[in-house]
Amino acid sequence: MPGKSELEFDEKKHSRPGIISSVLGVLVLLADVIVLVMAYMQSGQAGKIIGVTGFLAMWVALVGLFYGVRGLRETETKRLFPRLGFWLNLLLLAGFGAIYALGMVM
Repeated sequence: MPGKSELEFDEKKHSRPGIISSVLGVLVLLADVIVLVMAYMQSGQAGKIIGVTGFLAMWVALVGLFYGVRGLRETETKRLFPRLGFWLNLLLLAGFGAIYALGMVM
């Protein structure tokens, strides 16, 4: 049975900023889902806690996007986590922007 070193094709490691970006993106996604469900359950009349939580989640997504960019700039690292974190946080920020825009219209 071959050892681990015989199965790896490259020596690249996962990017630490990329992993941080991905984890932050997943946490923001969970927070966003919870906030949206709670706002829906209250017929859109959510309190300040829900609004502040959503606002903080947006800032965490910005930090996650920053770490995703840092991870993408690293050389000699695997690209999976930086790409995942970058796109997840970017889409979440776009979602926050859409929620804000819809709130301005209504």
